[in-house]
Amino acid sequence: MMRYFIVGLPGSGKTTVGRLLAARLGLKFIDLDEIVSRKDKTVRELYRELGDKGFRELENLALDMLEKGDVIISLGGGTLNSKDNREKVALMGKVIYLKEKFETVYERLPKDGLPAYLDKKDPKGSFLALAKTRAPIYEKAATLTVELKGRSPDEIVEDIIHGIE
Repeated sequence: MMRYFIVGLPGSGKTTVGRLLAARLGLKFIDLDEIVSRKDKTVRELYRELGDKGFRELENLALDMLEKGDVIISLGGGTLNSKDNREKVALMGKVIYLKEKFETVYERLPKDGLPAYLDKKDPKGSFLALAKTRAPIYEKAATLTVELKGRSPDEIVEDIIHGIE
């Protein structure tokens, strides 16, 4: 049994790449954000309502509920902030880090309705600070790091397939 966890900053393409990779490998795809969100609340709304700590607890519960078997799982950008989650993920499968320049990823974020974790007065500065905190966590957890370099999702998936074979 093998699980592959896709990690990276918000806007790095985790869901897009994860879906494509799962389709290419004939595996199921799970987006942890979709498990965490509910019909009546988006991930952003839940984060705003619960705060960082409450939201991370919800992610932790979602990780515990993941099904067994061969699967590609896209994690939320902050899931690995928790040492417990990093340990769980390391025991459950391999981690694929989608690495991109911080500024490039920031430009991909929707400008209307910025994520709740960004400072409204300085969204770019707060995103870059967040990225500098999270990047080393992703690097350390990764069994495979894929440099995106503005390439297409199909090219990235090819790199991943070659890296996990």
